[in-house]
Amino acid sequence: MNKKILLLLFFILSLFLTGCKKEENRYNDDKLWAFQEIDEEHEYDTFFLGPACTTGKLDAPMLDLNNEVHLSKFSGAVKMNKGIYDTNTRFFAPYYREALLCVYNLSAEEREPYLEEAYNDVKEAFEYYLENLNNGNKIILAGFSEGADMCLRLLKDYVSNDKFYDKFMCCYAVGTSVTDKYLNSNERLKFAEGETDLKVIISFNTEDPNTTSTLFVGENDYSYSINPLTWSTDNEVASKSLNKGAVFLNSYGEIVSTVAEFTGCYIDSQRGTLKVTDVEKEEYNSMKDLMGDGSFHLYDYQFFYENLKENVTKRIGH
Repeated sequence: MNKKILLLLFFILSLFLTGCKKEENRYNDDKLWAFQEIDEEHEYDTFFLGPACTTGKLDAPMLDLNNEVHLSKFSGAVKMNKGIYDTNTRFFAPYYREALLCVYNLSAEEREPYLEEAYNDVKEAFEYYLENLNNGNKIILAGFSEGADMCLRLLKDYVSNDKFYDKFMCCYAVGTSVTDKYLNSNERLKFAEGETDLKVIISFNTEDPNTTSTLFVGENDYSYSINPLTWSTDNEVASKSLNKGAVFLNSYGEIVSTVAEFTGCYIDSQRGTLKVTDVEKEEYNSMKDLMGDGSFHLYDYQFFYENLKENVTKRIGH
């Protein structure tokens, strides 16, 4: 055979083999993890996805994994919620190229490509976690805001996988919308109905009683919630006496104050949102231009911190 032809065939074969070679998962790099508690001795893991926490601009709308300021803000935001989950679980939280807050000024349709890009990182991190870090432990998926959205995307993709589903405990998707359309997309996707049910989604969006539309639940939308004071899905008002403690933290994840019996709440029958009964709206309305007037989104976890922390312990049977 002609030497030139042999060289050409060899070149084509090399290209083919290179294309078939499995790319190494980037999340084998410890620097891509805000938290990776592989040495803790627990039977349960929390895989946590952090919220958008940097404003950004549309010419650079994604978190920069090489930007120390971005990463510091991200890890601080994760620390604000870590204490709810890490008492009885190992805690894992990857950095990912999340969509920055500027993206949320776009319409839902316009923002979706950015969220899909963020999800590509999340899925890669989760694959690495499952294959290399899980070690057979039961799994809690958890997140806040954009991270909660990412959790729902993960759950939808993996819920039909029996190897995952057998380990799956529950999904705390706090601060995102859980709709009928989402729940009806797979019979295994179920919303929580009580304090200790498993393989369910736990979610709510807090807002002022007079609010009718926010970034997360539009005026004619409905999103499922469970009441974090009573762990019921009815519309009864839960007294603030049931609130075991709001915990307010700074952007570094450090506790500033804890307030017992801070506020009560109830689920709005029309919107499904969690109405907060005992706070002055203007004190917690600082991001109304983005989130919507009367949205207490930034405080979804903080208002009910101790009740959530107790619930994680109860839900996994400790």
